Amino acid sequence: MKRIHFIGIGGSGMSALALIAIQKGMDVSGSDIENNTKIEKLKKMGAKINIGHSRENISSNIDKVVYSSAIKRENSELVEAKKQKIKIEQRARYLAGIFENKKEIVVVGTHGKTTTTALGANVLIEKEGNKASYYIGGILKETGKNGNYGKGKWAVLELDESDGSFLNFNKDIALINNIELEHVAYYKNEKELMQKFSKFINNFKGKIYIEVQSFEKIKKLIDNRKNIITVGLDRGDSKPIDFGPKHFKVKEGKINLSLHGIYNTFNSYLLYTALMDNGFDFMTIKKGLETFTGVKRRQEIIYENDKITLIDDYGHHPTEIKNTFKSLKENFKYNNRYVLFQPHRYSRFKYFKDEFQKVITSLDATVIILPVYSASEENDKKINSYSFYKKVKKIKNSIYYAENLTEGFNVLISLLRNDSLVVSFGAGDVNQILKMLKSRLIKKEKKGLK
Repeated sequence: MKRIHFIGIGGSGMSALALIAIQKGMDVSGSDIENNTKIEKLKKMGAKINIGHSRENISSNIDKVVYSSAIKRENSELVEAKKQKIKIEQRARYLAGIFENKKEIVVVGTHGKTTTTALGANVLIEKEGNKASYYIGGILKETGKNGNYGKGKWAVLELDESDGSFLNFNKDIALINNIELEHVAYYKNEKELMQKFSKFINNFKGKIYIEVQSFEKIKKLIDNRKNIITVGLDRGDSKPIDFGPKHFKVKEGKINLSLHGIYNTFNSYLLYTALMDNGFDFMTIKKGLETFTGVKRRQEIIYENDKITLIDDYGHHPTEIKNTFKSLKENFKYNNRYVLFQPHRYSRFKYFKDEFQKVITSLDATVIILPVYSASEENDKKINSYSFYKKVKKIKNSIYYAENLTEGFNVLISLLRNDSLVVSFGAGDVNQILKMLKSRLIKKEKKGLK
């Protein structure tokens, strides 16, 4: 039995790979800097996981070490694996090898790729049941998993453009739902981003389904348009007969979506176009899209009663926050709205500070700003949330600052009224405030029943 060791096993992508490796009968070990629910699940499946990175975690019986771009070259386990001449593989290369015998549907783009991939997984589950294979950067609510390796023909995979590793994939079917500058720690400017995406498109050996506006941005860099299908809601090679924030209509019939928002309508239609074009049955697609219940941390309802709804969203780019809030405001008719905003990564916050200012000051909500969640980046003293707060406070009065999660919770409680929508935005731990509020509300409910 092969033993695979994952450095950073608790991450969204790495935990899915570890789960799939266990399903394929491999002996799995790993490490991470802190524990989480994904790690606990893997332990129950038999994985041997250490909290904290150490050269002692690398034993001679390990056949392969897998790492992500978040792991630095000087990581003690990576250094020890090289010393012992153990085979080392980057996460994306390992992923590409796992599914090389499957018919792949790969999803890449700046915004919405996790939800689009999850929608695809739900359609595959409808088609192939537990034989469906998928790899997602979030937890699929239908199964409680972010990855699965089944015996079916197809696999739907979320790719990562943040480090250029999506270039490891070049076959079958690709969905590109949008291209907008992001991950500025890796891409210096939009030109670099476009060069990477054009390289992906030019090297791809299957069909590519791309948002029409994104194609117009990049078409001058494309060598051959032969296998490219542009998709849009109102123009492109493929477009629906009719559409709205929760549906689209095609010649085969109408599909009513469980998700709200025009961007979700587009992502669903993009997936529909690719699947119909590649032999999937309309009713299978329709049922998969209509029964989809979502992905954790993507417009996820943490708690709701007749007076308040708490929603956690992973959005951490200005465009994501703007579009998601607009959709939530349309879908949840409350008189009071509160937004918890935790900037994610110093590099992103610094690069898009003007865009964040425009979005945050335009929100029809009371906003509480928290410190930057650094992720794997070092503290940048030149950029901080408090300076940003002082600047936006001059433009919009209903903005507050909290130095930490506990203070954020207390500020929220002091402002909160009935008939309210509360939304947390960020890829860090800002959702812990919602969980604290949920506990408080449940305790109040229990007291009211006594």
